[in-house]
Amino acid sequence: MGKLIKGISAGLVFAVALSVCSCQMFGGVDKSRKGKGAKQTDVVKSEGGIVSTVGPTDIVGTNPVSTETSGGFVPPSGGTGSGIVPDKNNYNNEIEAVIELCYAIDGVDLQTAEKMINEYFGVFLVVSSTSDTYYDTRYYEVNYTIDGVDFDSLQLSANKETGKVFQVYFSSYHEDDKPGVETYDKFYKYMSGRYGVFTEMNEDEDFLYSYYSVDHGCEISLSVYYVPGYSSFSFDFNDYSLIY
Repeated sequence: MGKLIKGISAGLVFAVALSVCSCQMFGGVDKSRKGKGAKQTDVVKSEGGIVSTVGPTDIVGTNPVSTETSGGFVPPSGGTGSGIVPDKNNYNNEIEAVIELCYAIDGVDLQTAEKMINEYFGVFLVVSSTSDTYYDTRYYEVNYTIDGVDFDSLQLSANKETGKVFQVYFSSYHEDDKPGVETYDKFYKYMSGRYGVFTEMNEDEDFLYSYYSVDHGCEISLSVYYVPGYSSFSFDFNDYSLIY
């Protein structure tokens, strides 16, 4: 029963995320909203009584400059596809280190991306399944911790013609609604503080979604689906310029 619920819920998250991403990829996003900021409610309550403060609200849509000094935030390496695996010890916040890893992976081939992820996390990747319906996509069951948050799934997608990776997708599933909401909270606060929020938030009673325009023309989205007894969170890095 637990696996069935997990599968159904994961499908719901994917369907909603795909719907939003499809709008982005095919012109459905109102790009004129960039720079105008967006609102997200201060408090979101689940049916199980969990309270999540997901502010701040009215975030101005500009890219704030990092105030962290040497040994903290390290700016992106001058472009994507560098193939250089970042040293997480050079970052005060590992979320930023993983973003830098995604930049470095963006544009390399799948085999190179796998080697880079192996090096960063120190765990050998094993492909659990693949799909080539639209893109070359590989799915992995993992056991990674990013800034104290556990992730159990990873997805890499590459353009079928060029072989270049354009998506790095981390996700986690819990038999409790609280972990997913708390993880979204943590990543939301960091991402909105660093990059600003450029689109309206999707706020259903059991689903939160936010979207960020980051460096080098790339985009990151966060989402969480949560109901009593279950939650799933995803961190999705994309470079849509490499899809076609």
